[in-house]
Amino acid sequence: MAKLFDDPHWPRASTLLRSDKDSNEFDVGVVGIPCNASITPGNCHLSPAAIRESLALFSPYDLAHEQDLSELSIQDFGDLEVKDRTLDEVREELTKWLNSLAKPNAALVLLGGDNSITRPGVHALGEPLEGIGLLTFDAHFDLRDLGHGYHNGNPVRALLEDGLPGQNILQVGIQSFANSKDYAKIARQEGMKMILADQIHEQPFAQTIDEIDRFFGPDIHTIYVDFDIDVLDRGWCPGAPGARPGGILPWQAKKFAFEVGRNPRVRALDLVELDPSLDQNRVTQLAAASILLSFLSGVSCR
Repeated sequence: MAKLFDDPHWPRASTLLRSDKDSNEFDVGVVGIPCNASITPGNCHLSPAAIRESLALFSPYDLAHEQDLSELSIQDFGDLEVKDRTLDEVREELTKWLNSLAKPNAALVLLGGDNSITRPGVHALGEPLEGIGLLTFDAHFDLRDLGHGYHNGNPVRALLEDGLPGQNILQVGIQSFANSKDYAKIARQEGMKMILADQIHEQPFAQTIDEIDRFFGPDIHTIYVDFDIDVLDRGWCPGAPGARPGGILPWQAKKFAFEVGRNPRVRALDLVELDPSLDQNRVTQLAAASILLSFLSGVSCR
């Protein structure tokens, strides 16, 4: 990135991510997980660095909600070493990292990588699956068959096999012509709830927010949010192989991220499926960075 203009009265959001690993005082912990276990060849492992770098093009002030993120303590733990490791080994490493945190109630952000990190992320919370809610923003069910091993197309299927109840899963932004009849059947049989991208566009946006808020009942103690960037419309998301026409818009994604950030039951959010090598003019990278900042703004309102 070219050298940016230095204005002491216009701080950059990239300064939010500190890396003082000896500090135990933080509100949000951030870690990169540059996995690339994708059924579509690509370079999602480049994403954590790209998102961090893109933060320099934003300020830390949320004008809409009057939140100065500079007042939020954010600890960046760098990237986990995942090269040549299986997803089960990634899960073990992520669990070890989470257990090392001195503030177990801090909000956690996992910068993917591809969607294969969602299953390790859920398990790393270390809680019974029966009490965990899974909220996905994704164009896809991620219910592909497990016969070829774990990958970015089947983390939800794997979690169902692990014992996560289907009625604990809400999927927002699911698209027509991006999923098969067989996998839609599994979603319905398992009792999963879906809000289609078409529904989001056709109904008042506040109605969708309300549906999400009301979905997770009192038996759900912790919510894990999987934010797959390909939930965005392809025109706003050229850097995600799975994005298709008809997805949600960036302003909707930011509002979703803010709302889940405000929810104290949301302990972790992953941001996945960005492939910087496919991006154009940083369109997708900037969208991902704005989603991250919106989530942080929501956390600051807790």
